Amino acid sequence: MTYHFRDDEPGYLRWLALNPNAYVLNLGVPPNPRYLMLHRSTCGDISKPKSVRGPLQFTGGAYTKLCSLNHEAITNWVKENVPGQVSFNRLCQRCEPDAPCDEAAVIRDDFEKRTRKVMSDDGDARRTRLAAKKIRKPDVRYVMTIVFDRDPDVVAEVLARACGKCEGCGALAPFIKKRNGEPYLEVHHIVPLVEHGDDMPENALALCPNCHRQRHYGKKPWISKIPL
Repeated sequence: MTYHFRDDEPGYLRWLALNPNAYVLNLGVPPNPRYLMLHRSTCGDISKPKSVRGPLQFTGGAYTKLCSLNHEAITNWVKENVPGQVSFNRLCQRCEPDAPCDEAAVIRDDFEKRTRKVMSDDGDARRTRLAAKKIRKPDVRYVMTIVFDRDPDVVAEVLARACGKCEGCGALAPFIKKRNGEPYLEVHHIVPLVEHGDDMPENALALCPNCHRQRHYGKKPWISKIPL
């Protein structure tokens, strides 16, 4: 459950006092997709009033506060209420909340949405825009991302179990890796690690690149070929 405080300093400060182990998302009015900062509820930046800020310094003026006992509830609120965003994209460096922040995922999701939008445009209009653009190199953005410390034994066991065949479609691996001569398959977690899936062989498949992408982006998952 989330609580969104707007022009309610007493209610917000009372909630902080009652929930010292919770999370607070600092939001602009309206929410700025580039600034969705997550704090601990005890963080001084979002809990200690300063006279220079005025009477509604936390929930009035340019800012509101979204509060929850669960950072995942805040992520879900952002997905539903902030166009183009899949999560908060900043963690306070003062209080360092223990929540994953994958800015790279946010950027990828936004790029996919923008791509889908322009694909629906008239082809002539798109080519006209391209012709008018100057040749340029893409901008570089340095982001915070999530990296799971995966167990190499799990990867090795799943690949050994597959014996060079995709556990999605049953076909042979599409090529041999030049580095070590082994069949190229990708290990995919059935319940994603980011969704608290187990890093165990029982929760993983060795898939060819096509089946792996289908698992992530296709409408329906294919039937696993894991031997029973």
